[in-house]
Amino acid sequence: MRLRAVPSSRSGWTLRGLVALAGMVVAAIGSSASAARPLGVDVSQFQGTIDWNQVYAGGRVFAFIRATHGSLNDTKFLFNMPAARNAGVLAGAYHFAVPVYDEDYDLPGAHPQTEAARFLNQARNFLIPGYLRPVIDVELGGGQTPVGAANLSDWTNAWIEAVEQQTGVEAIVYCNSNYAKNYLNSTLASRTLWIADWTYPSNPDTAQPTHGTGLWSNWVFWQYSNMGNTAGNPSVPGINARVDLDVFNGTLAQLQNYVIAPTAVISLSPASLSRTVRQFVNPASQTFTVRNTGPGTMVYEVLTAGAWLSVNPDGGTSAGEIDTITVSYSTAGLNVGTHNGTIIVTSLLANNSPQTIEVTMTITPTPGNLDHDGDVDADDLAILLGCITGPGQGPPAAGCAEADLDGDGDTDQSDFGVFQRCLSGTGIPPDPYCAP
Repeated sequence: MRLRAVPSSRSGWTLRGLVALAGMVVAAIGSSASAARPLGVDVSQFQGTIDWNQVYAGGRVFAFIRATHGSLNDTKFLFNMPAARNAGVLAGAYHFAVPVYDEDYDLPGAHPQTEAARFLNQARNFLIPGYLRPVIDVELGGGQTPVGAANLSDWTNAWIEAVEQQTGVEAIVYCNSNYAKNYLNSTLASRTLWIADWTYPSNPDTAQPTHGTGLWSNWVFWQYSNMGNTAGNPSVPGINARVDLDVFNGTLAQLQNYVIAPTAVISLSPASLSRTVRQFVNPASQTFTVRNTGPGTMVYEVLTAGAWLSVNPDGGTSAGEIDTITVSYSTAGLNVGTHNGTIIVTSLLANNSPQTIEVTMTITPTPGNLDHDGDVDADDLAILLGCITGPGQGPPAAGCAEADLDGDGDTDQSDFGVFQRCLSGTGIPPDPYCAP
């Protein structure tokens, strides 16, 4: 891969649209090609500006596109990913690893978590349903020599786990046959392999990598050529530079298994929350739980609709374990009455996203604050006196229901006694807990 040569907004595509994209590729190619191995390319900024419509029309239906190289961002990545997708090419992001040198990893470069964070910062919007799984490119390059299969394998696994923890998606491992045999160990054997073995077969639809796959029992993707033709006579239409060529070990239908798909399931409990509280009182917090009851790891976000609602934490991951989210309330500025809000849990990897919890907040008046202005004073007394009917004289007149402070069905001297206990004065908030 050394010669390989407007961000996409999540809100710009619906989840159904992203998933449908993979199906569109199958339909566009046609059933006559479904039994052949799909062909692809892998590219970086060294290929310049690519005409992805020509690439697709030329029969290359998938592409791995460099996002980062160590700490560097590929300058063409943010153009290539959406452009490839829009042309019908299944695209996946890859990171060229530059591992760390320290007492734990006897290698030059950066820690796996550091490089994973750099990759995620560049590629996160493309690690979602509709795109191919990401790739970690394990080749030191620059004349560097890997030191110890255990060190390099540990570093690679740590990078994959760091990305999976943040996205719920397991990365593919790219390496050449030499690395697969001599510089990596069995801890990677269960990972998906993209093997580099540049034997330039005339018919990649039937050929096999000549130098083997080392610790892996089989390959899934094969980079069979790192040459291409010279500029002006490109081997791939739409790419006017040398380019790496790839093939998938299966049919076009089977390639869809390596497209990120929404398989997680959001499960929330309880289905609703409610609080009743007097005006100017903040109720105690509540909790709800989030769990992924589907396969894999689900990365999720928690949003709120209602300025008086807040949640902590506002996101997380679940691979089946139960996460507890705390809901806090702020009733400042809320009028007496019922207020409705919503907690929204979303995950691009869930097939039932979004899921919601309806929240109801009922604000009852503070006794005596009859004009709802935040204090109990002479204005409220005037309202009370205007509503007094006397003991046993039946329900208060229309508009005087709140003047029945003791709740006995009339407005009399007893209600005046409650009012006195709740009296605060102009501009002074009443004791919200004053009671009959």
